Amino acid sequence: MGRILALIGLAVALTPTSLRATSIAFRDTIFEIPEIVVEAQRLSRLENLKNRPTFISIVPMDDANRRLSSAADYLASVVGCHIQSTGGYGAFSTASVRGASAKQVRIFIDGIPVSQAESGIIDLANLPIGSLERIEVYRGFGPYDLSGSSIGGVINFVTRSPQKNHAQVSFSYGSWATKRFQASYSHASPTWDVFTTARVLTTRGNFKFLDDNGTPYNPDDDEITERINNDLSEYEGFVKFTRHFGKAQLIASNQFYRREQGLPGYSSLQSRTQRMERTYNLTHIAWHGNNVRLPIRAGIFYLY
Repeated sequence: MGRILALIGLAVALTPTSLRATSIAFRDTIFEIPEIVVEAQRLSRLENLKNRPTFISIVPMDDANRRLSSAADYLASVVGCHIQSTGGYGAFSTASVRGASAKQVRIFIDGIPVSQAESGIIDLANLPIGSLERIEVYRGFGPYDLSGSSIGGVINFVTRSPQKNHAQVSFSYGSWATKRFQASYSHASPTWDVFTTARVLTTRGNFKFLDDNGTPYNPDDDEITERINNDLSEYEGFVKFTRHFGKAQLIASNQFYRREQGLPGYSSLQSRTQRMERTYNLTHIAWHGNNVRLPIRAGIFYLY
């Protein structure tokens, strides 16, 4: 009898009428949490370069490295970069990356292409180094923010920016009446920055060498002689002004470089009158908008 009553009760519970009478209501539950603010410094360009999936070498231009003479000396220590030079300091020098010719390597200064359309080759000896902060060497294709593409690689010379209030003056003297004078000043503030530097280098280059008189198989006419018309003078000036507008920056810079040097020619037939002069000036105005959603970079430059 008990089993029959239990079955009757189960049948009643499972009837549609019983199911319609049973209802479950769900209400939305809202949890309120306080505001979360994440504060962090934006990654600099140098930190972003280290995180890029590309083959890149960065050569810092600190005070210890500035004892080197030219841009070719810095690049000679970079893996995969081969320097071809026709002589000593001030001689024509080119760079090839991973075996590519110098025509296939693009040269930039602050992202501005300086390769000439005539030959595509840049003489590294004619590039100023006193105003540089670092050199970026890309082995292979360059980054998206450097205009154009390159088969052999990209070399980008980055000028210095003020990090703190600083003033420095240096003077050095070396063999063959080589003298170098350099002065720099930088000022950094939340609203504006300025950096300026000037460099002068002169040398006579009158070293002594063994002159075979054009007859290498006849040692009787060999003599120790002095290298003539091998002097060199370099004059460099750079100024960079940055105005901060929140997360945006207005940057204006001017870079001047002049070189005067003699061309002595062959050791057995030295020239006394041949000279070469070169004047280089780069004016650049740029706007960098560091908006998170749409970073904007625009600029205009004039290269002489």
